Amino acid sequence: MQLKIVSTIRALLFLFVGICQSGCASNHIRPLVMITTREAIVSFQRSPQVTFFSVTGVVHNLGSQDLYIVGCGPAAQRQMEGEWVTLYAPICFLTNSAVRVLPGDSAIVATNVVGYTDANTYPRLDPRMVAGTYRLLFAVTLAEPSMGVTSAADLYRLPSQTFTVND
Repeated sequence: MQLKIVSTIRALLFLFVGICQSGCASNHIRPLVMITTREAIVSFQRSPQVTFFSVTGVVHNLGSQDLYIVGCGPAAQRQMEGEWVTLYAPICFLTNSAVRVLPGDSAIVATNVVGYTDANTYPRLDPRMVAGTYRLLFAVTLAEPSMGVTSAADLYRLPSQTFTVND
């Protein structure tokens, strides 16, 4: 009886794997990427009008295909009560840029995470942008952007290693 159950389970497993190989699997290949930062600790710079910090992201293409970093810079997220919350997203003005990263190569992305206190200046300062554990969130794709247009299905939002922001 046990042998029959095991054989049935094994047959179903092979059937499921075969079906998924032909139809369930996505045609999209996930990029093989490691994203680090040069700095482990950075500090806020403050004035009455603006609060910001600067951090350098390094995107390492560990795969065998060209990788493209798209958009006008990474978002910044802070860990809050075990969840990652986006506190900064860059504002892009007519920017259709993509940085090509060859297999085995890296791209260095200097990033200023900025928030303005003036109600008419963007990006606005999120009051939750305080000292804590942060990470950068990059938009990357393996599909060569065509005139700045990339399918959402081909776009991956990948985080950097964490870093600390001090007051």
